[in-house]
Amino acid sequence: MKKKMSMLVGTAILANLLVGCQSQNASANNAEVAVEEAVVEETKGNTVEAWGEVSAETIKEVHIDFDAIVTDILVREGQQVKQGDKLMTLDYEDYKTGIIKKEKELALDKKTLEGQIKSSSGSSQQISNLRSKASNIQQRINNGTDTEIVSIEAEITSDKSDLAMVEKDIQVQTELVAAGSSTQKTVDDLEKKATDLKNKIGAAEQKIANIKKDRQTQIADINSEIATIQDTLSTTEKSNQTALDSSAIKQEISNLEVQQMKNKYAKTFIQGNDVVLDIAKGVIKTVKVVEGSQVGGTNTCLLEILDEESIIIKANVSEEFIKDIKVGAEVDIIPYADRDAIVKGKVKEVQNMAIDKNGETVIPVMIEATEESPYLKYGYSVDVEVYTE
Repeated sequence: MKKKMSMLVGTAILANLLVGCQSQNASANNAEVAVEEAVVEETKGNTVEAWGEVSAETIKEVHIDFDAIVTDILVREGQQVKQGDKLMTLDYEDYKTGIIKKEKELALDKKTLEGQIKSSSGSSQQISNLRSKASNIQQRINNGTDTEIVSIEAEITSDKSDLAMVEKDIQVQTELVAAGSSTQKTVDDLEKKATDLKNKIGAAEQKIANIKKDRQTQIADINSEIATIQDTLSTTEKSNQTALDSSAIKQEISNLEVQQMKNKYAKTFIQGNDVVLDIAKGVIKTVKVVEGSQVGGTNTCLLEILDEESIIIKANVSEEFIKDIKVGAEVDIIPYADRDAIVKGKVKEVQNMAIDKNGETVIPVMIEATEESPYLKYGYSVDVEVYTE
């Protein structure tokens, strides 16, 4: 910890220098400089020094779990990329052909089932229709295509986006209040808006839960109706119904298989045959494959990408000084790359555990920069000075 001199000490030093060296103008000038430096140090306040490294809170791993061949790698490790940039190209035509084949088999099975239904009694056909109705309700829930639920989920997404903006405004306005540039009423109004949005989101989520519960009740009622009809079937009709049930189950399983196969490449980072960046900006940390690699099947990781919007400083503070470190404290970040380019920051988190670093007990402290700098890149080294007053 730096111990800063007070103005009073600086003044006393000046007095002694003037008494002992009245005839030496140069010494007096030096004394004046000493006083000025003492005043500057006092306004800066006490700090705790530590060494840190630029890291990222979020490292995105790009995985695929369908068979493909890497035909082209368009990025290199350490390269900066932005949303929508192409990262690599995949060839998975065989996989898509497998889906088409499965869909054609499904269509053939469906026609076979329809023929069986037409040749069955009225009761059997009614049961099949009811089973199809129940299955459709369940599929819409499983696939997220229930129109009422989709509409509410869209409102929730919009409200959550609004909430995130309001919470960011609250943070900014709170800092402005502390600096005397805003009023507490502004913060209170924003907090009320945030509370209203949270309540609205909670009510919408509960409404979705109620709708899903109602859908399950509908399915249960349909199954009850089917059971009632089955009790009236003759032995022959029951035999026919068993065959129809078997075909219907096979149809349902095939539908699920096709949907699962499609879902594997229905990802935000896959556009056609290209793998693209689906976050605002990042840096390629690791390329896990090479051109010509056969991937997929075992949830293959293609790339590791640092989320640049989650850049953070990880500093190690000596145990004896950790009591002076407070969350929210101001920090000077001094990059090794340019020690004159001091970047402002603040303490985001003091971790609740100590680690051993070169034989010294230290506590990791997370620091976020409040200014942008070209020298805060992943892996760069920095010194930090955390203000304790």
